Amino acid sequence: MNVEELGAKKAISQRDFRHAKFEYVPSADGVDSNLIIYLHGLGDNISHFVNLSKKLRLPQTASLVLQGPVPVPFFDEARMWYQSFDMLGNLIQSPDPRIALNLLNDLIYTLTSQFGWDTRNIHLFGFAQGGSVAVEFARSSNISLGSVVNVLGPLLSYATGSSKTATPICIFTRPSRNVLDSSNFNKAFSKVTIFEGDKAGDEMPKDPQEWSGILKFWSDTLSTAPVSDQSGQVYKIAS
Repeated sequence: MNVEELGAKKAISQRDFRHAKFEYVPSADGVDSNLIIYLHGLGDNISHFVNLSKKLRLPQTASLVLQGPVPVPFFDEARMWYQSFDMLGNLIQSPDPRIALNLLNDLIYTLTSQFGWDTRNIHLFGFAQGGSVAVEFARSSNISLGSVVNVLGPLLSYATGSSKTATPICIFTRPSRNVLDSSNFNKAFSKVTIFEGDKAGDEMPKDPQEWSGILKFWSDTLSTAPVSDQSGQVYKIAS
């Protein structure tokens, strides 16, 4: 793996991109070769993923934690990526994610045109609804990304045709998690890696063993092998 464009990049600020709230976290080692855009789940906000990105401390990797553009009714700090509830408060079965996809497209255009990022060094990490947005964006756009990590997020549409997206996809799922149709992902993407957590549920990876598959995937797709001290542990994965 080649390390390109060594050195700290100019940090994007809220003045540069006013369409949604976000926080940019430069690489701890001052070398911004990769950028991971984090997308939270339904009803959350940026705070948890800002903390996560700082704990992971992936070398030569900056983070941008983006907040969903749509407020969840009656919850002040809760956000979502697209309209998810009908007027009665029920979940919409076939939601329209275009507001989120357009937001990501505008953000990545700003990052590449104004801040010198190559799309091949931009990676997405999404949890639940944020994971669905990440994989739908990778599938529907003509942008070749470095990779996508999707934690428990189903595809919102069914893959048709023979054309597959080349962006590498890592899926983290859990036992008995039937919303993740692996055959649909394999129809949509040419490179799909699936890891299953130890326990059933709807939670993010919780321990070093559950994180190990994602970190191994990143070691193959980021421009340097990742080291992490998440949860007080140190991970080093050779490429």
